[in-house]
Amino acid sequence: MADEKRHRRRPLGFRLILAEIGVLAVRSWGRAWTVFEDRERYQELVTSPAWPAYVLAYGVWGTILTLTLLGFWQRQRRFLAIGWLVVVSHLLFEFVWFAIFAQTDYDQQRRRFVLSFVVAGVLANTWMLFRPGFRSAWQAHHLFRNMKESSINGGDSETDRGS
Repeated sequence: MADEKRHRRRPLGFRLILAEIGVLAVRSWGRAWTVFEDRERYQELVTSPAWPAYVLAYGVWGTILTLTLLGFWQRQRRFLAIGWLVVVSHLLFEFVWFAIFAQTDYDQQRRRFVLSFVVAGVLANTWMLFRPGFRSAWQAHHLFRNMKESSINGGDSETDRGS
């Protein structure tokens, strides 16, 4: 029982990535819903894209991030690389979206800050996801789960669901 608890515990980097993906997913869904609910006010903004494009873009990102969060939560093998790619892609999408549609002087002055924040986010995510401790905890979870399934199923190695 103690071994099972030890292998179920998630490292700090893993919990931070989960929190980040969760916040980004909720934020994307919130942005899509807010624009959809208040279309008239949104259409008055001169530098914004059409509201259906905004709702669609952030709705798609909300879906992608939610699926990534679920895959990470279940520690599915493929989501170790996919999670990094999704988070980095979302950060770059946010920067490009900001750069295209932020036209006021105030926004122009914030562009360097936003770019530095995106670069810092990419570096922090890369560092956390590819640290040896994070990867060994991820692999130990799968090793422990495979050993447990093997003992339950009488040594049948075909029970790994590929996740």
